[in-house]
Amino acid sequence: MNAVVTFLKARLRAIALIVVLILGISGLVSYNRAGQAKLETALGSPQPAVRDAAVKDLVQNGRLVDTMINTQNPDEDKDSVQNKRSLTLRKNAAESVNRLMTTKQITTEQSLEALFSLCKDGDVKDAAETGLATLGGQSEANLKQIVDRLSNGDPDIRGAAVDTLGKIGGLKAAAAADSVLSVPAAQDSAVSALQKIGMASVPLIVAHLADPVTASNITFRQQMVGLLDQIASPESIPLLTTLSGKSDQPSVQRLAQVALADTVLSVYNAVQTAKEALSKAKAGKDQTDAQAALGKAVAVVPGVVGAEHTLTTVLENPNADGEARAQAALALGRFGDRDAVASLVTALGDFDARVQDAAVSGVQSAGPAAVGPLTASLNTGEIGARAAAAQALGGISSPAAVAALSASVVNPATPVLVRGGAITGLGRSGNVAVIPTLVRALGDKDGTVATAAADGLLTPGLQKAAIPALVAAFDRPTPVPFNASDTLSRMGALTTSDVAPALTAVIASGNTQTQTWAAVTLGTIGVKNAPVSAALTQLAASSNPQVQYAASQAQLKLSGG
Repeated sequence: MNAVVTFLKARLRAIALIVVLILGISGLVSYNRAGQAKLETALGSPQPAVRDAAVKDLVQNGRLVDTMINTQNPDEDKDSVQNKRSLTLRKNAAESVNRLMTTKQITTEQSLEALFSLCKDGDVKDAAETGLATLGGQSEANLKQIVDRLSNGDPDIRGAAVDTLGKIGGLKAAAAADSVLSVPAAQDSAVSALQKIGMASVPLIVAHLADPVTASNITFRQQMVGLLDQIASPESIPLLTTLSGKSDQPSVQRLAQVALADTVLSVYNAVQTAKEALSKAKAGKDQTDAQAALGKAVAVVPGVVGAEHTLTTVLENPNADGEARAQAALALGRFGDRDAVASLVTALGDFDARVQDAAVSGVQSAGPAAVGPLTASLNTGEIGARAAAAQALGGISSPAAVAALSASVVNPATPVLVRGGAITGLGRSGNVAVIPTLVRALGDKDGTVATAAADGLLTPGLQKAAIPALVAAFDRPTPVPFNASDTLSRMGALTTSDVAPALTAVIASGNTQTQTWAAVTLGTIGVKNAPVSAALTQLAASSNPQVQYAASQAQLKLSGG
């Protein structure tokens, strides 16, 4: 009996202890919840001082990140009430850390730790990195602490250090990133930082490539040339020109050739972008700023002129890397002079399809100056080069280019491949004057040419204008009506607003062939409205069996039968 009592007492004590523990844990959880709720209220306060005080306490106690995580509900999507509120709180916290840092209410170490931690949150990363950039710009010691994190084991921290150095920018940031290039754990991040920093990094990169100590380290030299390519600074052109002509390190030479072409393209693209911005700028300060930007972009152009000879040599060398030759072709078109055009016209017949395509794009970027040589190439020489010349002329689309293409299309001696290229070129021109020629080509005896004509008529700038001509083509010999109908049915959004009204309008023509194809097309485009229904009902009552059949089939299609 005593043993039983003893056993029961022991069990009761154990149960009591468990109850006490449960109550204690529940109380702790309730306390933590209350504390979290109080913090969230403070973080959401409309008063910055209240928010700053709460964040200061969290930073000093190392609890900022945990508290921010606890504001989120991982079981709900980002648009939930809780997670939307969390986003506001996290943004408030980032702003508070920056204010506390600026007013020196928290130490530099605390600021760095808090801001780098916040960088792991994509929603507030930019604000945190801006704060880090402010810190890094304050002293060499702060900058070093940011650079030290380029070798951090956490990829988010390394990435934040890279972005921060890019925001700081300038020669000091570049030199700081460059100082750890030899550290294996930091090297990749240092390279990324130099790229982010941009132009200020170029002298350092050039110095590495000119350093005899690195001459045998091909991997490192490849990495440096790749950086010059990504930054695309005119300052690097002399060195890239030199490296493009060296052959003792073929992989470095190839990368330098590509980088040289990319840098030239970047300079000319900047000029084009500045011109477009000026054309859109409003009078006053906007226009003044746009003019200044254009002047700055144009001022750089003379620095790339010396690269033309090297790029021509690369393009004309059949043993050079195909990518390098293709990039050279794209860049040469921007020079637009006689020698560059001549080299590009020759490359239209290149054995490498990449080079041929790039030559088409390159020579058409030369503009009207290339029309004469391209017209000559269109009419004589190897068929593939002639077809490529036709495409390039279409890209230029000047009156002279369109005239040359039209003459080639109507010339019965023009080979099919060249005729198809000319039709494609006319379509690419976007000039409404070419519509009659393209519609006529729908009846070409070669199906690929007819298909190219249909595709050309579907060019966005031609579609709407081509509708009347396509409807009128229903009265022409086969296969023009079929191809015209098919082209109209492929006009997407225009089928309701423009194609269907044009088709219903021709029903009154009385021409049975036109009526037949109008009915066929109405059934194909799938537009269901009162005018279309009335038109098909009228055609179904026609005395012509062919018209009747076409109309009844169209009605059946539209009814879902």
